[in-house]
Amino acid sequence: MTAPDGAAHPEVERAAAAYRVLLAHFSLAGVDRGLLAERYPPEQPGQPRIAFLWPYSQALEADLSISRLAGAGSRAGQELPRRLAALGRYWRPEPEPPGYQSTVMPALGPLSDLFYDDNLWVALALIEHGRLTGGDEHVSRARAIFRLIESGWDRDGRHPAPGGVFWVRADWSRDRNTVSTAPASKLASHLYELTGDENYLDWALRLYAWVERELRAPNGLYWDHVDLASRIEQT
Repeated sequence: MTAPDGAAHPEVERAAAAYRVLLAHFSLAGVDRGLLAERYPPEQPGQPRIAFLWPYSQALEADLSISRLAGAGSRAGQELPRRLAALGRYWRPEPEPPGYQSTVMPALGPLSDLFYDDNLWVALALIEHGRLTGGDEHVSRARAIFRLIESGWDRDGRHPAPGGVFWVRADWSRDRNTVSTAPASKLASHLYELTGDENYLDWALRLYAWVERELRAPNGLYWDHVDLASRIEQT
């Protein structure tokens, strides 16, 4: 994106500056080069905590976005392969179906829960990368993530507002959220477009319909979640 006189657009310059700050203050040394710190400054000087998956997925999206900007993307193009490689540190192969957990795996971090929304942000970024490069490796991983999402669909017809994707694969939360269901419809739509598999189209429509039916507010925005006591969190 450039201004009419050929100079860099102000928003491109702002994006590039923010990206430089991200790399300068959140990049980690001594571990996989693509990993990032959770916060700056660290809680304990000299001992930065490795980022949780959710902010890491947003940094991955930043790599993809910046890499497409004329005059601003060369550094992001170098970082992107590192970020994708280090993403594997979050992959938890067991139990089935596998997915990305919220922290890096041992020995760099503890075992932790799998959040369906976090996995969706990663999958959508992988789809974007596959579209940019024409490769299918990351699309295959996005399909694996969708199997995880399918497993998180509420199949108990006795529940209020049956259906929807739970927020996390854990007993401590049984909320079904907009953030874990609406992006799943988007992912299924992408996978249908890429593969022609009608199962993805069926899922895309089912996921979309549930969010529209259960969590769309009268003003056209969307409420946060509904729990198993039929309480809707209206933020």
